[in-house]
Amino acid sequence: YAQPLANWKLSGPDDFPVNVSGQINGIGRVCQIKFHPVLNNVMYAASASGGLFVSEDNGNSWTVTGTDALPKTACSSVCIDFTNDSILYLSTGDPNYYGADYGVYKSTDKGTTWNQSNTGMGNRMALEMLMNPSDHNTIIAATNDGIYKTIDGGATWVVKKSGGAFTDMTFKAVSGTDTVYAATTGQFWLSSDMGETWTLIPVPITIGGSANGIRIGVSAANPDKIYLGVLYYDATTHYGTIYRSDDGGLTFTGVKTQNFPDIAGYNANDPGQGNY
Repeated sequence: YAQPLANWKLSGPDDFPVNVSGQINGIGRVCQIKFHPVLNNVMYAASASGGLFVSEDNGNSWTVTGTDALPKTACSSVCIDFTNDSILYLSTGDPNYYGADYGVYKSTDKGTTWNQSNTGMGNRMALEMLMNPSDHNTIIAATNDGIYKTIDGGATWVVKKSGGAFTDMTFKAVSGTDTVYAATTGQFWLSSDMGETWTLIPVPITIGGSANGIRIGVSAANPDKIYLGVLYYDATTHYGTIYRSDDGGLTFTGVKTQNFPDIAGYNANDPGQGNY
């Protein structure tokens, strides 16, 4: 969720090593930041190769959890139990290079120790895990191969949507909602029953090429207005497009469908790394 104030400042590192060609070395890639469900000054950062870090002072300092004791692995997403912040769920794998490692781990001591919690899911990488705001034992995981759900605090997972390389998942921006949105590299899915069943919603593609990554935007200011950022590839380049729904994700219309400017690249004519 976006924070109401935008007063960001550099918290480090501000002095980092470079190699002989001037490239940056020694800086970790953060895959996800999650905020504590209650405490505004606590946040969590899942890194691509350095484990899970926690800050208790608004990001000014960070402490690594016990993930250093795990096998060398990337971390893709974290989920914090809103009834007990000692309980954490951490998915391994890399959502940027899109690879799986060891599945989901669970900690009951604020991340000091971890145990695998992936029965039924296997080693799939969950790029997002969403906890039912009414039941802390129910979690939905959007993975690199389908959507899985647990109703027993991660002891077992059951597939609810077979297949699909998912790139994003979020709740509708309504308090206590059962509506969940999920996207793959080229499809948009909707669930109105907390991830039990999923419906494919057509997105009116009006340009050539193929979709290669979708991100979802929601806002509490108007919960029925949903935005999709869609990356497209064609024979010569790729570029970003935007689609909008005004009815809670049931139908979409194109807002920005032309090739240029390329909003997914480094500049208006450069493809960049929009597939991330």
